[in-house]
Amino acid sequence: MGRQASSQVSQAKHAFALRDVALAEDLPRQDEQINRLNREVFRLALDVGDDADTREWAMTMLLVARALERIGDNAVDIGEQTAFVVTGLFREFTDASHPAADGLGAG
Repeated sequence: MGRQASSQVSQAKHAFALRDVALAEDLPRQDEQINRLNREVFRLALDVGDDADTREWAMTMLLVARALERIGDNAVDIGEQTAFVVTGLFREFTDASHPAADGLGAG
């Protein structure tokens, strides 16, 4: 998940530096992969059992996963700003008003 977030930030930087709208428009696809991983970490954390130390570790991993998911969201925002710089028109690449169907709202 960390490598995916790092890759997405790198792509966002390149898209902006090159003023490449197509590269920027690909960022939501990568972000969806991070979102899926975040939801998977959530599901796994629900099933860690009753051991207090294990639950604490799972909650820490949830926080880490959420932070990485936000990095992906910020990379998409950079992509949106890249498209704005190039075209002069602002548009959101994804519609955050429609959370994931599983109700976990990753996005």
